[in-house]
Amino acid sequence: MKSISETFRIETLAEKPEKTKDAVPKTLGVKTTPGMPRADLFELEQAYISDPTINNGINKFVSVIMSSGYKLVGSEESVAFFEKFLASIGTKGGNTDWDRLLEIIFRHQLVYGRAFNEIIYNVEGTRILDLDFIDPKKMDYAKDGNNKILLNKFSNPIGWIETIPSSEKIGGSYKTDTTTSEISVDSNQIFFKPDKIAHYKMSEIGDGFYGIGLVEPILKTSNRKLAMMKALAEFVLRTGFPIKVYKVGDPNHEPTEELLRRTVEELEKTNYRSSFAVPYYVQPELLEPKKLDKLKEYFTQFVDEEVTVLGPKAFVTGLGESTNKATLSRQEFLYKLTMKDVISNTVKVIENEIFSEIAYLEGLSDYPKIVWGEINLEELDSKAERIVKYANSGIITPDEDLEAMIRNFEGLPPLDKSKIKESKKEIPVETDDTKAKDGGSEDDKKEE
Repeated sequence: MKSISETFRIETLAEKPEKTKDAVPKTLGVKTTPGMPRADLFELEQAYISDPTINNGINKFVSVIMSSGYKLVGSEESVAFFEKFLASIGTKGGNTDWDRLLEIIFRHQLVYGRAFNEIIYNVEGTRILDLDFIDPKKMDYAKDGNNKILLNKFSNPIGWIETIPSSEKIGGSYKTDTTTSEISVDSNQIFFKPDKIAHYKMSEIGDGFYGIGLVEPILKTSNRKLAMMKALAEFVLRTGFPIKVYKVGDPNHEPTEELLRRTVEELEKTNYRSSFAVPYYVQPELLEPKKLDKLKEYFTQFVDEEVTVLGPKAFVTGLGESTNKATLSRQEFLYKLTMKDVISNTVKVIENEIFSEIAYLEGLSDYPKIVWGEINLEELDSKAERIVKYANSGIITPDEDLEAMIRNFEGLPPLDKSKIKESKKEIPVETDDTKAKDGGSEDDKKEE
């Protein structure tokens, strides 16, 4: 948990030191606009929509992350404030609740490699009221007339541009932040200052301006697979089913046009007739496609290439017949590492670009950290059995902290000690009468 002063590097007036030569940081490295062409975001979205393997892989990835849950950790004051704020998201400017917004953030990163939140302020700009998402296909850095990203002296972007389709009339109802003459903004574009946008990137390369998701590395593979599937479907429709053919004529019977015509007429009638008669020199046959199963190998290869990026084949396709348990466990471990990286990058942006700004504007002394739950790809029964074994073997000792963790894991209410009724059992005092009823003491029985 960071304090506001640590985040914004501010100090109280009493503690503020005199300016020195080192007060203002100076960077030597310079970032530049990347020149390598990247995949079109519309194509990435189309691959997610059209390719079943990519669609299922992305959805499973997001579902597992979201099912793990999270909690806010920090001071009681900051946690209470931010829990209330997150519960109100989607009601004061946006229309997407917090859980749904989180899901969209993760999915956009996986598909496009980037995601965007608009940070919605009040009119005065003194408070943050709400959050909403923006379609990554419409967002880009503010650029000059030469299509170069505009950066400040620390190589950070000076703003963002949202481009509205030309078919939409934005008119005067859309507000835009104040721009400078060097920023190129068209009539169908909206300019955002950096503090109005939270930018998420799944992974970075080069100067790190544009993130890379899971779909871009396998986009060409997906396009080839879909093209082959379309061609195969058309081929099967034409030749996949047996074709009825008649060989007409023999050395003694020259096939004439009349004979061919009559044969074709009889052949067409076979669709609704179970029997018919033809001369012996008209031989019926069936033409069937050969080696059609060979095409399955090509599709398997395409799917395998997609799986190398999306995750273990057993999780992406739901098929695990060729994966042994040891191999699957190792793949699951690596799969979870990738998820943890995505989660870590995402919560850092939320904390540093949203939570810290809210706490600063609201005058809070600190802001909470988001602690994500453990990613579980196993059955709950398996984990419960493992915990029981740990307890029985003495590796773990039951206590209040362990019980609280298990209750939280199982979704059970927290322990309320005031409702626990301890039943005190009275231990009977041994007397001569009780000894007589029991047939004497143990010593007396031994003597007998």
